[in-house]
Amino acid sequence: MSSDQLAANLRLLTSYGRSVADICRKAGFNRQQFTKYLSGAARPSLASLRRICDFFGVEEHEILRDEEAFRALIRLRPPRLGKTEDDPVTQFFTTLAGRHDLEAAAKLAGYYFLHMQDEPRSPTITRSLLRMRPEARCLAIKGIERFSANVPGLPRVLKYAGFAVVSEGRVYVAVDEILAHRSLWFGMHYASDFSGVSFLNGLSLGIDPQSRREILAARMILQFLGPSIDIKRELKRCGALPLDSPDIDPVVRYATRNDLTPGETVLMPRL
Repeated sequence: MSSDQLAANLRLLTSYGRSVADICRKAGFNRQQFTKYLSGAARPSLASLRRICDFFGVEEHEILRDEEAFRALIRLRPPRLGKTEDDPVTQFFTTLAGRHDLEAAAKLAGYYFLHMQDEPRSPTITRSLLRMRPEARCLAIKGIERFSANVPGLPRVLKYAGFAVVSEGRVYVAVDEILAHRSLWFGMHYASDFSGVSFLNGLSLGIDPQSRREILAARMILQFLGPSIDIKRELKRCGALPLDSPDIDPVVRYATRNDLTPGETVLMPRL
């Protein structure tokens, strides 16, 4: 099927909506890219075509029919224009995912150490391991945090899963502890403008997984390890580390301090 035929079928589906802008907003499509699909200047990837079909309520093989056959089908079964638009949670995350910058996200894929000073009563730096893997609408995140045997009420290992969206030079992160769902974290980082990522500085807000389940806000930094690593070796380096540990990069030690310098009134990432 030619791009012109697909574009014609997309224009037919779009004609059932209020406007192209309204459809893009509700479905979380990138308006500039979607306009290219409508004009035939670009052809959607398989993942994007799947999202388009899901929103309009048609099958992929149907939208690839010739123009007259597709028009006859739509007369019998008009597009539904999404059934989740009244769900504010779905609408919010769909819109957020629609802002995801695939090109910028590709530069961030790989393994990281996550460092925080998140123990208010203990002068240590917590180091955990995470991976960010590209998906069609986000970076999928999986993480592991290790604890010593003498931490009451906690297993030796906590596992996290979540996602990150990259937009306009910022990385928006949400992760959930997947075993007991006792801890949920949100983070924002400055994205690197360069292909050689070393550190991503940011802030984190979340729930301490220990018994008190306190709400914590802290500076946080991601240290890039590479696209592939020896996972067992790097996991052995994780846990609660003393502030003066020789294994901690000076950049990490500085970027995770939660004090306020003279003139500061709010917690901001250390650059």
